[in-house]
Amino acid sequence: RTESQSGEIDIIDCQRESGKVLVHEPRIRVDLTREVAEHRFKFDGAFGEQCNNEAVYQATVARVVPTIFHGGRATVFAFGQTGSGKTHTLMGPYGGVAHPDRPAREAGIYALAAQDLFTR
Repeated sequence: RTESQSGEIDIIDCQRESGKVLVHEPRIRVDLTREVAEHRFKFDGAFGEQCNNEAVYQATVARVVPTIFHGGRATVFAFGQTGSGKTHTLMGPYGGVAHPDRPAREAGIYALAAQDLFTR
């Protein structure tokens, strides 16, 4: 918030619809002028900090659940930097347990998948 108020840009910009991730790298040149280098990456999906676990589940894992009922197999794999939110996304804030009195968007991917499997 403080960075935005001072006119600085976010280092990471996720564009969910296009799957693009923009990395803005602040640099200081040899002549001491400042610049921001922009690195562009393209993925099948990109989820910013505003996305909740339910949105990630619906865009990724929910598509493979029907495969299980037709003799297929499915694996959920999370990869990323330490502290980037893999455990929170997979397990959710309640240790992987889905509760009917808590919003589904707060549950982890595993709990959402289990709930989906047992309601079919």
